[in-house]
Amino acid sequence: MKEYKPSVLVDSSVVSYAASRPTFSDSRDVRKNKESSKQILRSWRKFNLFISWTVLDEISLGNPESSKKRIYLVKGIEVLDINPKIEALADDFMKADIFMPEEKNDALIVATSCFYNIDYLISCSMHLITEKARREDMIRLSKNHGYRPPPI
Repeated sequence: MKEYKPSVLVDSSVVSYAASRPTFSDSRDVRKNKESSKQILRSWRKFNLFISWTVLDEISLGNPESSKKRIYLVKGIEVLDINPKIEALADDFMKADIFMPEEKNDALIVATSCFYNIDYLISCSMHLITEKARREDMIRLSKNHGYRPPPI
């Protein structure tokens, strides 16, 4: 019998933290995020781990040497496609002000996790979505589209 593995989508902040080296000036929270992100990516065989094309696009930006390292970290992890249903849900998230205008990619990542019925979405940067009112709106809109949003 095949062992159940929870599905996990990681966002670009997890990959970026995992790729960055600890520095003396890192706060305690940053050090914790870096170590947790590295552990998640190291133990990816315990999960059905995914990234989305949005995440892949984000980690490809910036310093070429750093982006190479980030891309190397996700080598072998399945990339989930974006489609019109995901874009429609993300647009509805944006219209409902669940995400700020500059958080369009976050809306796409959450919509991707809803569409693919991902068990967990792991992020080091989507703290605003955990606010009760925003979370409730996100759940309502997701259900209106026929999806169940994952815990973030």
